[in-house]
Amino acid sequence: MKKNLFILLGLIILSLVGYYLLKQNKSRNTLSDLEAEYSFTIEDTASIDRIVISDKSPRKVDLQKIDGVWQLNNRKVRTDVIEVLLETFRRMEMRNFVEEKAKEEVVRRMATYAKEVIVYSNGQKTKHFFVGTDTPDQMATYMMMEGGSQAYAVHIPGFNGYLSSRFITIDELLYDRALFPMASNDIQSFTLSYAAIPENSFEILRSTETTQLKRLKEGNWVDVPSDSKLLDLYLKQIVKLNYEGAIVESDPIYSRKDSLLAVKPFIEFQLTNTNGEAISLKAYQIKSAENEMDALGEAREFDPDRLHAILSDGRMVLLQYFGLRDALLIADQLMLKTE
Repeated sequence: MKKNLFILLGLIILSLVGYYLLKQNKSRNTLSDLEAEYSFTIEDTASIDRIVISDKSPRKVDLQKIDGVWQLNNRKVRTDVIEVLLETFRRMEMRNFVEEKAKEEVVRRMATYAKEVIVYSNGQKTKHFFVGTDTPDQMATYMMMEGGSQAYAVHIPGFNGYLSSRFITIDELLYDRALFPMASNDIQSFTLSYAAIPENSFEILRSTETTQLKRLKEGNWVDVPSDSKLLDLYLKQIVKLNYEGAIVESDPIYSRKDSLLAVKPFIEFQLTNTNGEAISLKAYQIKSAENEMDALGEAREFDPDRLHAILSDGRMVLLQYFGLRDALLIADQLMLKTE
């Protein structure tokens, strides 16, 4: 009788221990699953080699790191954009849960406005989440893991602002801002034309033996005395030129693109590389605001600081005179002084 009682007690104790362990394990699994839902941080950003971002418009960018260089559509991507994006992955974390009364609205807006982000490291998908709208205080952004049950307010500790604007889906805003993405040694010919004073225009021709300067005189290009080393140095400055910013279809000025192309550009750059490919940049003056005055109190006709430009691939950009200061020379400045 006693033996049966001991066996029964033993079975009861084992059942209680099993139940306790099962409950603890289930609790741990539940906590682990919950933490995975808001684990947006990617600590090892050095291993990231592909980032795909898409929105509801639908627009999609596929950023890929190829031979150590981030590219989009076989074009180099802005270094600053990639640095900010990788810093965001490394530092962003959940700030707080969404209040119960706001959950339905946050999820609804997530379905309408969210951007999808897929991150790959060493060729393998490591994160897949959605970036929604910003919190009412604009100090965080709602995000949700793919397959997750709810959204969370995500921020970067110490950063006062939201994160949604860092996930760009417009190609033109991601491209490197180099006007002429090539090495100076790849330039076969270069022409700079001024519409207002054509005589200031010039052409540089490069051969295996030398680099020669021509200037426009009475409508014809004529050889002028020049220093090959000076011209080579000038071409090195040309490939360093950048534009200030991209002008995209949503910008009001973009609608004037065709009308600009119909008129003679104020300044025009033309390059031909060693493969025979032609690259051009056509720059146009920007009308000043009505009643704008210069330092002398006279009406100003054109913006003294900026130009609109259209690149040979059709992109429209904004230029600064200051950024072009090393390029906007005239023929006389590149000629050898002769008696």
